[in-house]
Amino acid sequence: MIQKVLFDKISKMVIKLVAKKFKLDRLVTYMDQPNDCDMRVDELEKEVEKLKKDSHPAQEFVCTTCNTVAKKVDEDVVSFENKLKQIKEK
Repeated sequence: MIQKVLFDKISKMVIKLVAKKFKLDRLVTYMDQPNDCDMRVDELEKEVEKLKKDSHPAQEFVCTTCNTVAKKVDEDVVSFENKLKQIKEK
C-alpha cells in the first residue's frame, strides 16, 4: 500500500520534471488552444459557406432556337462546328 502511494507521488514528480525539461506544457497549450492557423482555417470555412450561399445553382444549357436542353460541349467542338459553317457558306 505504501509502495503504491510512493510510486504514484514519484511518478507524478518525474512526469512534471520531464514535461518542464522538454517544454511539453507549451506543446499541450499549443495543441489545446486555438492558434493562428486554426483562426485562419475558421475564417476560410466561413467564407466558403458564404460563397456557397451566394452562388447560383447549376444551369442547364438550353438551345435558343428549339428550346431543348443540351449537354455542355467543349469549346473545341464549338470552334470546329463554326469552321464547318464558314466552309459551307463559301
